[in-house]
Amino acid sequence: MILSVNENKVWPIWYLIMFGAFYLTEYSKEDKENLWNGMIDGSIISFCVVQIIAFFFRPYDELRYAGIHYNSNMAGLYYLIIYTMVLFKLHLLQKKNVSKIRKVVYLLLGGICLSLQFMTGCRTAWICSIIVTFLYGIFVVKKNWQETWSGVFFRGVAIMFCMGVTFVPVFMA
Repeated sequence: MILSVNENKVWPIWYLIMFGAFYLTEYSKEDKENLWNGMIDGSIISFCVVQIIAFFFRPYDELRYAGIHYNSNMAGLYYLIIYTMVLFKLHLLQKKNVSKIRKVVYLLLGGICLSLQFMTGCRTAWICSIIVTFLYGIFVVKKNWQETWSGVFFRGVAIMFCMGVTFVPVFMA
């Protein structure tokens, strides 16, 4: 990028200042936790806003659902990213021992992401979601939360149940 032709030759300096200040700033543990929570919550809130906007633009004119995105594969990738953020948020909620109602809300949101992803027809996103869910079950639920294998299986069934429950309302929206 520095060697590319551009009328404005000072932009690399601005990037150096901006990212240099970011990397040189020392963050406390609380600041890092707030940054992670802000990233996750911001991604989930932006998903809600983007999806509400997508429903106003006649999203089902094509066979494969693309929503507000350029094509259905980009939409599938977006839903995969948001699904990963929801799983990460569920992990943080489990660590904090919050109420089950909040966990169920995020579990339903994960089911919504999987339902939307299913409607995109993007097989790559489907396969990646299966892999992410499988790895989440092994490395987070089993190893980090110290759950039994039946607990891991139950949580996997719960996310698939949430996908089944949310599919019809998401499709009807």
